[in-house]
Amino acid sequence: MHPRPGARLGPYELIETIGHGGMGEVYRARDTRLGRDVAIKFLNAALSTDPQALARFEREGQAIAALSHPNIIALYDVGREGDTVYAVTELLEGTTLRERLKAGPLPPRKALEYVRAVAEAIAAAHSRGIVHRDLKPENVFVTTDGRIKVLDFGIAHMAAAPVTPADDGETRERSTTSPGTMIGTIGYMAPEQVRGAPTDPRTDVFALGVVLYEVLTGQAAFVRATPADTLSAILTAEPPDLAGISSSAGPAIEHIIRRCLEKAPEERFHSARDLSFALEALSLGTGAATRDLQPSSTPLATSRARTWKTLIASGALALVIAGSFAAGRVTVKAPPPASAPPALFSLSANTAPFDAVSVSPDGRTIAYTGAASPTNPAGNTGVSLHRLDSLDFAPLPETTAAMRPFLWSPDSKTFGYFVDTALVVREVPDGSPRVLAQFPGRATGASWGPNGVLLVSTAAGVFQLPAKGGAPQLVMKTDLAREIWRGWPSFLPGGDRFLYTTLRNNGSESTLETRVAALSGRELGTVLSGAVGALYADGHLLFGMSGALYAQPFDGGSLTLTGERRQIAASVSQNWRTGEIAASASSTGVLVFRMAPQSDVQFTWVDRIGRKVGTVGAPDSYTNFDVSPDGRRIAASRRDPKTGVNSIALIDVERGVTTPVTPLDEDNFDDPTWAPDGKAIAYRHADSLVMRAANGGDERVLVTAEAYPDHFSRDGRFLTYGRQRLGFFEAQALDILTPGAKPVILVPNVTLSDEARFSRSEKWVVYCSNQSGSDQTWVIPFPPTGEKWQISKAGGVQPRWSSDGNELFFLDPDGRLMAVSIPEGDPRRAGEPKPLFATGLTPSNALDQFAVVGDRFLLKLPLSSRAGDSSPIQVLVNWTTR
Repeated sequence: MHPRPGARLGPYELIETIGHGGMGEVYRARDTRLGRDVAIKFLNAALSTDPQALARFEREGQAIAALSHPNIIALYDVGREGDTVYAVTELLEGTTLRERLKAGPLPPRKALEYVRAVAEAIAAAHSRGIVHRDLKPENVFVTTDGRIKVLDFGIAHMAAAPVTPADDGETRERSTTSPGTMIGTIGYMAPEQVRGAPTDPRTDVFALGVVLYEVLTGQAAFVRATPADTLSAILTAEPPDLAGISSSAGPAIEHIIRRCLEKAPEERFHSARDLSFALEALSLGTGAATRDLQPSSTPLATSRARTWKTLIASGALALVIAGSFAAGRVTVKAPPPASAPPALFSLSANTAPFDAVSVSPDGRTIAYTGAASPTNPAGNTGVSLHRLDSLDFAPLPETTAAMRPFLWSPDSKTFGYFVDTALVVREVPDGSPRVLAQFPGRATGASWGPNGVLLVSTAAGVFQLPAKGGAPQLVMKTDLAREIWRGWPSFLPGGDRFLYTTLRNNGSESTLETRVAALSGRELGTVLSGAVGALYADGHLLFGMSGALYAQPFDGGSLTLTGERRQIAASVSQNWRTGEIAASASSTGVLVFRMAPQSDVQFTWVDRIGRKVGTVGAPDSYTNFDVSPDGRRIAASRRDPKTGVNSIALIDVERGVTTPVTPLDEDNFDDPTWAPDGKAIAYRHADSLVMRAANGGDERVLVTAEAYPDHFSRDGRFLTYGRQRLGFFEAQALDILTPGAKPVILVPNVTLSDEARFSRSEKWVVYCSNQSGSDQTWVIPFPPTGEKWQISKAGGVQPRWSSDGNELFFLDPDGRLMAVSIPEGDPRRAGEPKPLFATGLTPSNALDQFAVVGDRFLLKLPLSSRAGDSSPIQVLVNWTTR
């Protein structure tokens, strides 16, 4: 595998590159088993077959695995997958000591604290028979809370027993390094390393002296104009006196450094432990000479265990990696300083796409759907309440039918949710649920204002009602001539104005707009375009855009955005059909959100009983796809997890090779559909439906509006597609061979229709629609006559014909693949739907999830523990400082 963001390596999901060195790269990754972020070091592919590089990489893993010390980076896992060799370590946040020194030398007190911490770590390594042999500022890491971590044991020597210096000056080490070979970094080598002689713990003591000299003075002790001169200085010269460089470093420090830098090993401190004791004694000394050397109150090593209360109170950031490889310097991404650092942590929850999450106004309680319980680990228990000062969550047993959106009273004592079209409220934690009101249609958003007024949006418009209950009153009616939907109302301070999101129909294109209105219904203007789910929080608007979560300062008086737009999170779950995002903020600086659903999927072959019989290509963030008529290629759209941009690629079914078809960083390309001859594909490009040859060439525009191609007739004349028009969905068919042809309306004016597909005989078209009030699969004649036949009984989406046209398949609401017999291809004689197998998919109207190829099925299976998304809920405290 080639490491890249979004890829999977067993349980680890790669997020981003955070460092690189001579031997490979470091990635930030997510351990999906334990729900924690880790760092993964990858050995360069070119070195993965190099015995010396492999030995060095494996030696580092063995060395770190043998150690357990708070000042040594922790190793969690090592492994190999094909030609990929990797090591998994803890994730750190901060910078290397080298980067720290760019600002100048350290104060003596801080220098002693840091080097003493390194000495303690190295002493622990020596006690396990490990000599580091490459100590330098690049391999010392300073975390943001002042802890020290020693990195890079790639050239460490491991002895069979603890390494100690011999009394007679001889060493007991028998190195496997060839005599005369230098091991280490020029400028930090001890004389015995320069000569290629055996090394022992006193070799590391020499390097510690070099590091201490450099952090005090800002100058390297032995580095000269050329490597040869530097090696000569290590063997014969002494570094300049400290007094001439650092006036704050007293003679006691000079004495310790000189003893570390003795040319003969036997004249140095005999161990790193002895050096640590000397540094501690100096730090704790009294008198004018040592008054400036008192240690800081920050301990050298702190406990890794923290309670939720400590996390929230301290504002500690989640750890972010920075480190180095055995060869070559690593470039580290360090976060900018913040005046009040936020705290980011996760609540593990088994969630499905678009599950809701909401925090109470006082920031103490989080409500969310999709929680797994100990007795039902894969099921949906409805709504759960989780107090931030507790490790436990409390499922609300009567909420199994509850739906988003959620809403809280301003005093955080009452919680509300919806059951179908009814608004239900209950006091927390133990109140009884009661129906507050019924609405004309399902809610697409809700907000509880400070003046005892509630707002609820549906497809019909925005309604208000008193918090004590009563009949909802229409505030604003959806203008179906200009709007496709309105949703997600959110009160502004004062409670007399509110935000809402609308998808406006501007003729040939649709635009998302965040608008402001008064409770009287008077429109006050547009404040933001291209965003969903905008809500007011602490002087800002929070909103989703291109898959990410953003914040921007907002002036409630002038109703204008001010200041800089900042990305709070690279991913947030959002639903453009209702204008909502899975995010909520309290009045106390607590922000909760869910990341977008798990994006990586694996194309998997299964037989008729659901048995897996193979895979195609590597996992990736594919969305819609189509298999070529000959079954040899897959055209798939891939969503870039960082930019949210879709591109299209061809996947060779036999070889798994992926070839880009469209640019990776321009516009959006989506919904590929093969022409029946396998030579061209139709797809959506930005706001048009286009067609082009699969092997390249110019695009031919078929529909100059936002349309989604579904299927070609066998003769290649007609193409079915779906589009939105005047607030409704329509399924249409276009004769693409006749210039100027008008589209044929297949399914008019419904709130959802999709997947219109021709039968083999071209006499019939199957599609799914909610025209009966629920998602069902239907068949109509082609051309349409007004007749239609319902094929599914208890729900069905994504219908597909069998290759011979005598069977129909679809997904039922539980994700089972259903089969319906169609004798002689005549749907009027359709049999009863019968389940074939459980797919493990969450049925979707928006994404292709399976294809029929001969007697097999190609499933697009999510790489997670269940159908849907196992992303945890993110909790960000003091979010405005992020």
